[in-house]
Amino acid sequence: MRILLSLLAIAALVTVAHAGGAMWWDIDAARTASEIEIKIHSNGTIEDVEYHVPVATVPTAVVQAMDGLYPGVTPTAAEKEYEGGELFYELAVVVGGKKHEVMFTPAGKAHSKEIQVDENDPKYPDLPAIQADILAKYAGATNVVLEVI
Repeated sequence: MRILLSLLAIAALVTVAHAGGAMWWDIDAARTASEIEIKIHSNGTIEDVEYHVPVATVPTAVVQAMDGLYPGVTPTAAEKEYEGGELFYELAVVVGGKKHEVMFTPAGKAHSKEIQVDENDPKYPDLPAIQADILAKYAGATNVVLEVI
């Protein structure tokens, strides 16, 4: 049942994606049986699928690598992620009031990092317009978080 609901969520998200452009949308589809995020290109191509998992299920090497980057800061969330068919784990921490997410290989090698930004940050003057565009395109979205990747 979980797989069927995940496949239905993917199909629904691909259907609503508009063609053209080079914008990436990160859509949270937690209404399904499992919490899942699907990142799709505006042309409908699925970029990655992320499953929210308990931090306790993440490999020890990943947790230790995160502790090396953020000593003494306990991860607040974890994801098991498939990007381009490759498995990664992502851990999130909050530092200075901003969410930091680091993606690792299962062996604990850092792959990428995302830091949440303030939508009113003058370094990113287009963020409010982008957020409004996302909310208009995905009418059911209630939680649009902008991140610099």
